[in-house]
Formats: sequence, C-alpha cells, structure tokens
Amino acid sequence: MMNGTELYDYFRSFPNQDKITFGRYDEDLRNANYDWFKEGTKLGFTQDYNVSVSGGSEKIRTYTSIGYYNEEGAVKDYDYSRYNFRFNVDYDVTDWLKIKPQISASRRDIMDQAPDISVFYSLLPWDSPYNSEGNLVGYRPSEWVKSTGNNHMYDLQWNFEKTLAYEVMGNLDFDVKLTDWLTFASVNSYRYISRTRKNYEDPRSRDGAGYNGNLTDKIEQSYRVYSNQLLRFNKLLDKHSISGILAYEWNSYTFTKNESTVSGFGAGFTVADAAATPRTIVGGTGRVCRAVFPGQCELCLRP
Repeated sequence: MMNGTELYDYFRSFPNQDKITFGRYDEDLRNANYDWFKEGTKLGFTQDYNVSVSGGSEKIRTYTSIGYYNEEGAVKDYDYSRYNFRFNVDYDVTDWLKIKPQISASRRDIMDQAPDISVFYSLLPWDSPYNSEGNLVGYRPSEWVKSTGNNHMYDLQWNFEKTLAYEVMGNLDFDVKLTDWLTFASVNSYRYISRTRKNYEDPRSRDGAGYNGNLTDKIEQSYRVYSNQLLRFNKLLDKHSISGILAYEWNSYTFTKNESTVSGFGAGFTVADAAATPRTIVGGTGRVCRAVFPGQCELCLRP
C-alpha cells in the first residue's frame, strides 16, 4: 500500500489535475503516513523471578518456592501478572509409613485494553486516529479516506476487561508398607479455582453508548476432589506367585457461576451499584462425580 508521499506523487503525475476528486489531495497528504501497527504494538517485556529452597535430613525433605511473573506483551495495553507459591514435604515417619503433603497457590491478574491487531490490516496510512491537536477523533471519523473505517482506539481509551483468578491445590499422600508382600498407597487432592471478570464499556464509547454504558461482572468458582486408594500385593508361595491390585478411585467436580450486566451509569463508574438498569442476571451450578473400582490379579504356577 502506498504511503501519503507516494499517493500524492502518484496524483501529481496525472495530467488532468482539475479532474481529481480525491478529497485529501493536498500538500498535507505527503505527511499522512500513520503507522497503525506502531500504534498497537511495542517491544514485549517479560519478568520471571523464582526463589526456591530445599533441604532436610534422611527422614524428612522439604521444598519451598515462591515466584513472580509479569508480561507486558507485544500488543500494547495488555498486562499479565502471576504470583505462585509451592511447599512440598516428604517425611519417612517410620520404616513402614511415608507421608507426602504438599500445597500450592497462585494468583493471576490480567488487564486488557489491547486493540484488535487484525483490524489494522484494513486501515489506511492516510487516516490517523488523532487530530492535529493530538486528541483522538471519533469512532467513525467523517474526514477519513476510508469512510467505513472504525477508529478502535477511541473506545479503548475507556473500555477494558479485567480478570482476577486464584487457584489453591493441596495433596495429602501417604504410603504404608503393611507386610513384605502387601503395600497400600493413598493419593488425595483438592483443587479450588476462583475467577472474576469485569467488562466495562463506557457510556462515551461507541460500544457502550446504546445503553448509556455497559458493565458485566462474571464470577466463576469450582473445586475438584480426587482420591485414589491402591492396595498392591505380590506374594511368593513356594514355586508359585500371586500378584495384583485392588483400588478405589473417586473424582468429583463442582462449579458455580454468576453473571450480571447493568447499564445506565455515569462515565467512570465501574460498580453495579451506580447503574440505573439491570439488564441480565444469569447463574448456574453443577456437580459431576465418578467412582471406579479397578482390580487385577495374576497367578503364576510353576511345575
């Protein structure tokens, strides 16, 4: 695609200058070389820090880690942060009992005011989202060459989507040596996830103008319980042997979700209490459970 200088020089090459009807054909066109991708992208920058400590003795071993991650992506106005923690213990209580508790937790923050980069492929370098004074022009500027083009930067000066998520997971595992030929292993875990998402459309924006602002709050919570109890045996009977497993597995998943959308509020208010009109309220809950009783036995007879 030609930039402003190339387009101006192209029109100047026409012998019938008085017949040109292009409205932007003047000296200012030479400087109309707006870089849309420069507006929406930048050099991405990430930070990743992690501190871990491990140690112990012959009977007990521990591991602890704390981490922080931040990403400012190559698309402008998208920020992602994560905090995480982990603690593990392996404890040989006796020669027949070993326990392995562990816990981990994380928090994620996402602030999204990023433009849709795919839209920039359809915009022209002769059209700028800013006027001569450096202020953003409207959502669909009448002075643009592409009359059907939309200035997506206009809405993004106010609109945003914000996400906050927590995740906690804990395990209490242990192994028991009942005899030389019989062992029992237990794996038990619990995982909890909470996620809140806020989508704000300012009443001054094109997306929010129809309802005098839109504010959507979504809350999702879920937890998963998993348990596996495994009895393993391997017994020699003279020249013969018998081996196998008996197990019980339980897996359950429970979730709830609630979402509300309100409208009719003043610019800058980001809480539902400030709105005049509740538009939609939806919610739901559910649970899925599964129990399995696997088993296996193998008998080996030798003459």
